[in-house]
Amino acid sequence: MTIRERYIANVLFHETDRVPFFPGRPKESTLKIWHSQGLPENEYWYSHLTKKLGIECEWLYSEINPGVNFRMIPEFDEKIIERKKHTLIVQDWKGNICEISDEYDTRYLRNAIDFVTRKWIK
Repeated sequence: MTIRERYIANVLFHETDRVPFFPGRPKESTLKIWHSQGLPENEYWYSHLTKKLGIECEWLYSEINPGVNFRMIPEFDEKIIERKKHTLIVQDWKGNICEISDEYDTRYLRNAIDFVTRKWIK
């Protein structure tokens, strides 16, 4: 089976030759820790993981892409509403108003770059 055939069969609950292996992508801070624990800086984490596990490295993300925007249309303007001593009050692309640490910005909320604790306001 090709990776595409395996994926489609799996999501339709059909028989497959094996279970697809597609872990979620790690956050920025997770990768930093992995590099400190021995993940080579010049090697992509997924390639390294599959090699360590002894399984075939398959690239689903580029092969199955319906080209659909699943976000709200139109998106809200991302903006900083207020700057406090160590935090920011921001509006994210979904219109949520929340307070986050000033070490982050709205990109972290939009693309889930890292773990960002929010205090929900509205």
